[in-house]
Order: sequence, then C-alpha cells, then structure tokens
Amino acid sequence: MKYEEVKQALQTLGLKGDVTFKFIKKRFRELSKKYHPDLCEEPSEQCAEKIQELKEAYEILEEYCTNFKFKFTPEEFYSQNPEELVKDHFYGSGPWGRKD
Repeated sequence: MKYEEVKQALQTLGLKGDVTFKFIKKRFRELSKKYHPDLCEEPSEQCAEKIQELKEAYEILEEYCTNFKFKFTPEEFYSQNPEELVKDHFYGSGPWGRKD
C-alpha cells in the first residue's frame, strides 16, 4: 500500500484531518446509501461506478487501520489523549487539585 492510495481513499470518502475508524465506517455507510442504485438520482451506471470507488476506498482505509502498528509509549498515549496529560500533570496540586 502506498501513501497516495490512502490519500486518494480519504478524498473519495471526503475525509480530512484526524478521524477514527468508527467515523470512516460511518462515512462509508452514509455515502453508500446516497449512491445506492435504488436511491441514487444519477444514472445507474454512474451510481455503480461511485459505489465501486467507495468500496475500494473503504477497503484501503480498513486495511491501513487494521494493520496499523500502535506504539504504547507515554508520548503516543498523551498525543492521542492530551487531556490526560493535563490531568496527570496537575492532579492533586495547586488550585486544580482534588481536595479530600
């Protein structure tokens, strides 16, 4: 898999920035319904082509997400959960700390 394939797949599904796999799946379902041959307002051949493009894009992103190698380091954890860094840094100290 090449980065250009992932980039194109994101564009096909209209995705930008940070997204979760859950959101990718939701977006794929929305667009699949929109271009479903029974519901599509465009000619059926165009709808069938669009559905195929969407399916291929989803499969690329699904493969990328499934095979993604996670780093379970503190740096990676805090980059994904910045609010936890703030909590860990200030918990129990200063005016933000919990008073028992």
